[in-house]
Amino acid sequence: MLIAAVMVLYVFRQFGKLPDGDDYEGLPYYSDGQFVSPQELVYFPERTTGGRGGFARFFRRSPYAPQDGLPIVSLTKESFPAIPEDFALYWLGHCSAILELEGKRIIVDPVLGNAAPFPGIVKRYEESPLRREDIPDADILLITHDHYDHLEYAAIRALRKRDILFVCPLGFGDGVFPQDASAKWPGTSGWTTKAWR
Repeated sequence: MLIAAVMVLYVFRQFGKLPDGDDYEGLPYYSDGQFVSPQELVYFPERTTGGRGGFARFFRRSPYAPQDGLPIVSLTKESFPAIPEDFALYWLGHCSAILELEGKRIIVDPVLGNAAPFPGIVKRYEESPLRREDIPDADILLITHDHYDHLEYAAIRALRKRDILFVCPLGFGDGVFPQDASAKWPGTSGWTTKAWR
């Protein structure tokens, strides 16, 4: 019982707070309590990959997993130039990357450890090439959406006290982005947002 309580607390602190639907009522793509795509979405379930569905898939090795180790170039803070390049891309695995573009450094979906609410459920194929403490200074942190494989609570905690602009989707932030953070929080961005403050 104690182990179950500890696990619930561990996961609960990572969830933040559910967004308030009233905040979205004026949006043209929000209707009857849900988001509606302004364009028709086409889905081909027969073309999906990833093996069998269901909760048990998190505990099984994917049939699409690499058979051999992936090549890795380890990175440290010193691996990054003091002034970002006009174009450079450092892939950190799955969706995580550091992009340098026109002298700006953008961190995208930093997941450097576990991509699940509990340790050991969704393991990386290889260790991350970059440790959290070696994440370089950056101008922007881009979070594409709040799935565990795109949003690692420990990485957000490591970055929230830095002078960095967080760019995140609607509904993100409450409970995850605390008031004591020094990072810039312009609010969240919807489908039709053209620029951030």
